[in-house]
Amino acid sequence: MYREETLAEISHFIQPGNGVILGLSGGGDSVYLLHALREVRDTCAFPFLAVHIHHGLRGQEADADEKFAEDMCRELRVPFLSEHVDVRDRAAREGMTLEQAGRASRYEVFYREAERMIREHPICSGVNIFLAHHANDQEETVLMNLLRGSGPAGLAGMRSCREVFQVNGKPVRLVRPLLHMTHQEILSCLREEGICWREDATNQDPNYTRNRLRTEILPRLKEISAGFTRICGREAALFADLADYMDQQALEVLAKHMKKKDGLILVPVEKLLELHPALRRTVARKCLELAGGLKDLTMAHGDSIDALLRKQSGRQVRLPGGLRVCREFDQLCFWSESVMEGKADKTKLIWGIEAAEDSEFSKNLKKIPDERYTKWLDYDKIVEYCGAGAPVLRHPLDGDYLLINSQGQKKSLALYLKQEKIPQRCRTHIQVVAWGGVILWVPGHRDSPYFFITGETKRILRLQVSLEEKGVYDGRDFNFDQ
Repeated sequence: MYREETLAEISHFIQPGNGVILGLSGGGDSVYLLHALREVRDTCAFPFLAVHIHHGLRGQEADADEKFAEDMCRELRVPFLSEHVDVRDRAAREGMTLEQAGRASRYEVFYREAERMIREHPICSGVNIFLAHHANDQEETVLMNLLRGSGPAGLAGMRSCREVFQVNGKPVRLVRPLLHMTHQEILSCLREEGICWREDATNQDPNYTRNRLRTEILPRLKEISAGFTRICGREAALFADLADYMDQQALEVLAKHMKKKDGLILVPVEKLLELHPALRRTVARKCLELAGGLKDLTMAHGDSIDALLRKQSGRQVRLPGGLRVCREFDQLCFWSESVMEGKADKTKLIWGIEAAEDSEFSKNLKKIPDERYTKWLDYDKIVEYCGAGAPVLRHPLDGDYLLINSQGQKKSLALYLKQEKIPQRCRTHIQVVAWGGVILWVPGHRDSPYFFITGETKRILRLQVSLEEKGVYDGRDFNFDQ
């Protein structure tokens, strides 16, 4: 039943101590892989679990698929798990297509069970998640990525083996040992052995993009090139080699020039411009991967990032998944929006009014200049200039300004932040101590000289920004990970 090539491919990925999880839908491809893995297991014991996902979309037909898969595993004495997920609800909640929600749900279960297998089998050196994708799946994937404009990495299609994460230093991999076989070759093998399988009617539903490629576009391409499936597979393998090589070169560049700070990825613009455009794009792609991921990114996004290298500081590109890339002076900065959220929201302002002669300021004049997050100002002068009120710790507002000298000369806060070279992405998140629209102090930076204490000061306003929780986000050198 099984091609020697298939058994050799499977055996190659099953090393001593590896556990195996199989995604078993009940369709012909996964049934073929189940029997092949079962045969390999007869000669090489390993922890084995078949996982079936019930998507809750096809009613009694899906129930029958589940029962078929369970009965087959019982007959072959393979441990079986079925998981029910509500794909339609997830798609609605998370703004996904049914295809995307189904895929995300499947992989969540696979990854969860891989972690469990490693925890429950101490001798397990890693887990391989076997998926029954074949040569026709590969050609569809390559075409879909071509239509999206996903570049060489997308044209590499699916890899036969890819590590996705580790659990306690033990790798979890996705393994696809059937990429060398077509769907029809797999079904022919099953027919020869008299093995049944289930057919999923949704595989012909034209509402799914992949199905339209399979039923409408690919048949026409094969009228022009009968060997298109094999050609696509060879081209994908070539692009995979190219992508691997470019990734290796990009990592060498980043090892020399990349800096990471508070979840931000920083690379010098000058160094990027020295690179060949192909390598420069790969470096940018690796930075995005480190910053938050590559979901829904295309070559068009890469063009936008590349253009930032020749634009003025402060320009930025918004990308899918909350990713951002910004030209910040002589660096290109990559980050995820989640890095910025809530960084300073729990910071507190503590303030009080003291008589000048009794104040800490008067008693510790030598110590005061070193206090970066405590300031003392002339309270009466503030009230005289700003009117009645109280100091407030908040984010900048339009119209905010500082008094930059003892004569009361004004400077807009926006201009001050720009001159201080505080990155554009930080300017709305920075915190200031304000009295109305007048900025008394930018914690971590400067206060207003107009309100400095003099020999005539009667009452002193003491300001302190508490660093007990998350700290003051000054956009430059405060480390929230400490």
